[in-house]
Amino acid sequence: MKYEHGRSLVEMLAYLALSAVILAGGWSVYRMIDSRISRLRAEQFFSDVAKDARLLYRDYSAISLDRMLRDTKKQIGVSPIGTKEYKIRSENLGKAFSINVRGINYSDCVYFATRKFDWATVHVNGYSATPEIYCLSTGDNELAFWVE
Repeated sequence: MKYEHGRSLVEMLAYLALSAVILAGGWSVYRMIDSRISRLRAEQFFSDVAKDARLLYRDYSAISLDRMLRDTKKQIGVSPIGTKEYKIRSENLGKAFSINVRGINYSDCVYFATRKFDWATVHVNGYSATPEIYCLSTGDNELAFWVE
C-alpha cells in the first residue's frame, strides 16, 4: 500500500482561502473599531474646546481659535478629524459660537449629523434642519458645532 506524506495542493488552497477570509474579517473589524475610536476622540476634543470657551468667555463676540490657544495654553490647534484645521467663529451677535471643521468624509458626517449632543447642535454644509441628508458622498463636508 502506498502512503502519502505532506499536504496536497487542494488542502493548501483550502487553507489559503480560509486564511484570506479570516484576515479580511479581522481587517474589517479593525477598521470599524478604529473609526469608532477616532469619532469618540473627536467628539471629546470638540466638547472640551466648547467647555473651555464657556468657562473663559461670557461674550463670544471676539472669540477665535488664536485667542483660545493663547488663553487656554492647551494644544488644541489640530483637529482629530477632517483636514486637521478648524475654526472658531462668533455667531448670533456674540450669544453663541461655532466650531467649524472641513474635509469630513461621508460616514463621519452622517455619524456626527445624527448624534444628539447636549453641548452643541450640528450644522452640515450650512444646514441645520435634518443635517444628515446634506452630507456629501465626495468627502468634502463641513461640520459646524453650534454652542450657545
